[in-house]
Amino acid sequence: MPIPPDPRTAIAALLKAKVEQAEGRVFRPELPKEERAFMPRAAIVVFAGGGGGMFGRDRLEVWDSVLDIAVYGSTREEAENIADEALYAMRNMGRELWAEILVHWIRIAGGVKSAIDPETNWPFAILTVQAMTQSP
Repeated sequence: MPIPPDPRTAIAALLKAKVEQAEGRVFRPELPKEERAFMPRAAIVVFAGGGGGMFGRDRLEVWDSVLDIAVYGSTREEAENIADEALYAMRNMGRELWAEILVHWIRIAGGVKSAIDPETNWPFAILTVQAMTQSP
């Protein structure tokens, strides 16, 4: 069985291309250290969530993964607006190739939840998605 594709890479590529408010600052699996000096500002981080695994258990060469997406902004409102743009981009995606990974679908697992990070004091919003991916 082939090594599964990294869905974080595909979703990060999609968001980098489609979410204008993020100004190209889309990362995986964490915010780079050099970016932290400029925070809080518009940025997106895609990282693995828990769960998933309904498909690809046997010989089916597709994988479904649960991903969490942290969206930062200079205010909670900005973070929520960027998260809404990200949701729209993922919700309206068809079966597409991103970063040489075939993305069959992305399902939104929950709405946007915003807060202030207690450790950094940065406004952020978080959303969870499930993605089915396949190596092309």
